Amino acid sequence: MKRLLCPLALLLLAAPARAADYTMDYKVADVRLGSPVLASIKDADLKGRVVLLEFWGINCPKCRSTLPHVNDLARELGPFGLVTVGSHLQGKPTAAQIKTGALAFGANFPLVESTSIPGMNDVDGIPHVVLFDHRGKCVFRGDPTKVDGPARKALAAYLVDVKTKAPLTGDAAELVLSLRKGAEPTKVLAEAVTLAKSDDKKQAAEAKVVLEHLTAAAGDRMAWAEKQAEQQPLEAYDQAAFLATAFKDTAVAAKAEALTGKLKDHKVVAPELKARPLLEAIRKLDKTLSARPGAKTAPKGDEFHKANRFPLRQMQARLAQAHKAAPKAKATAEATRIAAWYGITAE
Repeated sequence: MKRLLCPLALLLLAAPARAADYTMDYKVADVRLGSPVLASIKDADLKGRVVLLEFWGINCPKCRSTLPHVNDLARELGPFGLVTVGSHLQGKPTAAQIKTGALAFGANFPLVESTSIPGMNDVDGIPHVVLFDHRGKCVFRGDPTKVDGPARKALAAYLVDVKTKAPLTGDAAELVLSLRKGAEPTKVLAEAVTLAKSDDKKQAAEAKVVLEHLTAAAGDRMAWAEKQAEQQPLEAYDQAAFLATAFKDTAVAAKAEALTGKLKDHKVVAPELKARPLLEAIRKLDKTLSARPGAKTAPKGDEFHKANRFPLRQMQARLAQAHKAAPKAKATAEATRIAAWYGITAE
């Protein structure tokens, strides 16, 4: 099996190629995922789904912006069937170092090490994405910031591939047509929910077929959350909370609301929910402070503290609140890390 790229090739600073310059003759069945780093994913999980694979590295400057970009796309389209995977291909860092780097870059989707696609040797550097449609065909390669359009188009093709015994008619058919034209899945979902309540039994039944298809991937995520509620309560809560909002008034949302109600008082979840608003307040203060003179060179110095005493006092107060309300919460640890840059402690 031929490895996708060698680490040296990934460091080359060649001029970026256009998507049309790359060979597209690859199938998702060719992909061999490496060892998992963040979340668990297997080759079999890619079959029948739209797959976005990003190759990146912890020492790649551009990846600092492309990983968050891909993460935003994964968050928006993942519940509708997009499977996003990040594969690290640079040097030989440990799995822990890769995970830390990815989280620092804002990634929150499955990550693996050293994925291979036999025969693919025309990549000129990282970051680089490869997009497969739900039939397994490679439909885009290149710059991660230019994959949005192709990803939406591929996902639309997946969503309109609704299996029915007879052709859809009327408003239900219009729902599928709007997806084909590029409508946002969330808007089509809301329309399908309304149509499923129609007095027209035929249209309501057809809308429910479309609705089941639109929520299939979200149902899988909900099943995962229910299964992991005991072992990973915080992750399960976050997944359910997102689905409850994104899939409002659906069967998935009903299950999600039930799970969040069950987990909100869990000994692991409750402290995080207390600390998160305080972390968000500290992040906003950090954003304001980081733009001021001295923030990059002497954030702990007397001059910087004198010029910014009010926001720094606010930060210290919020940090003290977080430590009092939830001293062991992950959000409190992140708030502590941010405040430490300015020499701020909870005491």
